[in-house]
Amino acid sequence: MRTRIRILPSGQELRPRTGKDLRTALLEARIPLDSPCGGQGTCAKCKVRISGISQKFTGLEREKLSAEELSRGWRLACQVIIETPGDVHLSEIEPFQAKAGFGLLGEAIPLQPNVLRINFKLTRPTITDQRADWDRLARRLGPQEKNQVGAELSLLRELPDQLRAWDYRGEAVLVGNDVVALRPPDSASD
Repeated sequence: MRTRIRILPSGQELRPRTGKDLRTALLEARIPLDSPCGGQGTCAKCKVRISGISQKFTGLEREKLSAEELSRGWRLACQVIIETPGDVHLSEIEPFQAKAGFGLLGEAIPLQPNVLRINFKLTRPTITDQRADWDRLARRLGPQEKNQVGAELSLLRELPDQLRAWDYRGEAVLVGNDVVALRPPDSASD
């Protein structure tokens, strides 16, 4: 069953399902709400003033909010389960206050890990392709732009023997644009 919730001061109306928590309903409607704890009730940053909606207080709300705040209608949006129609009075929030890294504005955040494991298979050197082993590997691993991959001298010293022992196959571990380790082929289970 759905119910009506009016957002103030904007006047926007939502029709969320009963039984859903208020924080989720607001974020699904793309209404900015600061909640860095991700709805766990530990930060108390999703504090809103409500009338109607729900009269049941949770233990976390009693712990995080004063008796005066509770009596004046202040609640934690992540703890309010929508039961009846009502109003939600939102505090003014600037988009930069909601920490986007946590997806608090409801957007999808693509992860871009800094540590990568890349399997590689290189062509063997030939009389017509006499590039150095590192040049061959770096071209396979790195972008063709200005941010070329790099490596420590100790890794570069071991590279020729390792490539030949592994038949020019293996796995490179990169941190950022730096190759920090080389592993034998089929070592992904380690």
